[in-house]
Amino acid sequence: MTETSLQTIEKLTTSSNLERGKSYYYSGQVKEIKNYNSRFIEAIVEGTKTYRLVLKRHNKVDHLYCNCPYDSKGYCKHQVALKFALMETPEKMEQISLPQKKEQALYYIKRLLILFSKIRYKLF
Repeated sequence: MTETSLQTIEKLTTSSNLERGKSYYYSGQVKEIKNYNSRFIEAIVEGTKTYRLVLKRHNKVDHLYCNCPYDSKGYCKHQVALKFALMETPEKMEQISLPQKKEQALYYIKRLLILFSKIRYKLF
């Protein structure tokens, strides 16, 4: 579903987040990856807390969301860890088939949950 290379990841994050994300991936902190109808991916990355991520490719561009409080340029370390998992071990993804309407609804529900989590970090 998503094509990733090290050069692409390097362009889309800071050097600090690249190293920390790589470390998360290689230490096994990417816990779950679910691929829904090859249209969007949901993942869990363990950090100081459990973080949820959603990735969807649209017009050859990945839209990647994480519920961590990171609010700066480029991918956060959790997003980098997921990208490494997709690049290095794509076979570990759980493939899930859903009717298209349910899959679309689930994607938007997951995105909303991530957005609400980010708002919570800013408010409290």
